[in-house]
Amino acid sequence: MKTKTKRRIPVKIELVVRRACHICDLVQKEIESITKVQSNIDLLIINADSARTFPGNSQPYVTPAVWVNDKLWYLGGFDSSTFVKKLEHITN
Repeated sequence: MKTKTKRRIPVKIELVVRRACHICDLVQKEIESITKVQSNIDLLIINADSARTFPGNSQPYVTPAVWVNDKLWYLGGFDSSTFVKKLEHITN
């Protein structure tokens, strides 16, 4: 008997970072580790120092900024456990 694998809804994550931002580096590592476990995530890293367009047509004055499916989820900080819970909620 075959068991059906539940297919997760695709998720687009856009992470806006800056070169000299230590918090940005930490958030990027955390999100990258999450994307290794959840294959339904499409991650795009946007460097605010060199990019010309930004998610939501916003200006990146505060980084890191985490956009999920075109909605701003985090600005200037990040909580990975809450992030994972929110991801599970929208993908199941």
